[in-house]
Amino acid sequence: MNVFRIANRDLMPMLGVSIVFGAIGAAAMISLATLSAPSFSLAALLP
Repeated sequence: MNVFRIANRDLMPMLGVSIVFGAIGAAAMISLATLSAPSFSLAALLP
């Protein structure tokens, strides 16, 4: 029981930080994709 309490205290902040960084990374990739898609389509249309 004590081991679970220590693991819970140590792992939950790391899990939260990884979730936050994962959400930030996903949002950054989505924004980059939406920003780069019009430029790619314009470059493809240009001769």
